[in-house]
Amino acid sequence: MALSRRQGILNKRHAILAGGIRRHPLEEEEFAVLVDGLNLSRAMSFKNIAAGLDFGGSKTTVQMEPLDVADLEALGFLAFALDRCRTMTGPDMNFPTEMADVINEHFSAQFTNGPSSPLGESGRPTAYGTYLALKEAVRFRESTDSLTGKSAAVMGLGAVGWYLAEHIYSETQDLLVADVDKERVARFLAQHPGAREVAVDEVLGLDVDILAPAAIGGIIDESVIERLRCRYLFGPANNQLNASVDARTLQARGPRTAPYSTRGRTTSASDTSPCSWCSWSSTLTSSRGPSRSRSGSASF
Repeated sequence: MALSRRQGILNKRHAILAGGIRRHPLEEEEFAVLVDGLNLSRAMSFKNIAAGLDFGGSKTTVQMEPLDVADLEALGFLAFALDRCRTMTGPDMNFPTEMADVINEHFSAQFTNGPSSPLGESGRPTAYGTYLALKEAVRFRESTDSLTGKSAAVMGLGAVGWYLAEHIYSETQDLLVADVDKERVARFLAQHPGAREVAVDEVLGLDVDILAPAAIGGIIDESVIERLRCRYLFGPANNQLNASVDARTLQARGPRTAPYSTRGRTTSASDTSPCSWCSWSSTLTSSRGPSRSRSGSASF
């Protein structure tokens, strides 16, 4: 982590930190939001080093009501706060990707991966990188990368999970999906005949070949490990393994592949920022204290 931060300080660009920005509801415990941001910042330090990016790791967590992209006051505050921290970021959980385009137009070039960015939204390449890596994991165990005939479950149909589910569906229609947004689940099922819904509180214990967590992190704790019946635990969610759990506990339990998170989202974000540079080639083949605004609280 010290290496990651030092690389950022020495990179001679405005942004010295890189990591996404995510929204938490106001009713969530503020301490939990801060912990989420700190854990994800640590993970981003490792991801930036793995991707060869000269940025320190960061994650911005914000407590506020759902964002209206026409609310320039709220967007301006977020842009100001991130610029003051010298952080490059892109929309993550519960933030619309369109916010990046609006902020780029009015306030800051430090927000990346909006629909109008050179490489577009990061969800698609992130999902594709996860899908390709999953196929390689299957090839490693079974001498073929085919998912045909395998059963799969995807937890979370957000900006990444939706596209990952589509990739898996292209090879096997034995697919279960779970999301707290019932309307989003309904849209997915309408577009993908044969796919089925499963309750969010049931998905982690399913007897399936592939289980792909693609929602909030920290969900794989001791109690979940005891329930796991999948052969491959493989998804793009950040920090899937709860901080209280030793990874060797999961390894001993038996899923063939440990939690996976592609680095494609990191490289695609830095490649679209005019303030930074990185190689795009790895994307498809590999994967401070709180301050308050009128909208709620934010940690940087």
